[in-house]
Amino acid sequence: MTMYLYSGKCRVGAVGHETPFVDMRGEPLRVGDIVVIYTENSNPRGLTAVVSDEFISYSDGTHVTKDGPIETFVMGIKNAGFGEGHAWNVLKVKDGSDAVDGEHWKDYGFRYSLEDER
Repeated sequence: MTMYLYSGKCRVGAVGHETPFVDMRGEPLRVGDIVVIYTENSNPRGLTAVVSDEFISYSDGTHVTKDGPIETFVMGIKNAGFGEGHAWNVLKVKDGSDAVDGEHWKDYGFRYSLEDER
């Protein structure tokens, strides 16, 4: 059974989907991983997650898989880039494979579910 990551009622990825990214320790990042982001001159700014644009979510609660290639990114810094040569640093703090059904990070706006959220 697939675990999904949600932001509100929007499905923002299938947990475990591979990405081309690594964190600042060289750890591979996958959709559903929880990360902390910060700039060189700041303290960590809270937690966020690695997500994708694999799904299109509708207001009636349905989700469909989009056509075309899947883009993966860190929620909140999609177009800013991270890693060597970029201002943002990303550090994985929890592997998405360790998430449990119903886990909800309310303060950070994401949650995990095995169920189809309709």
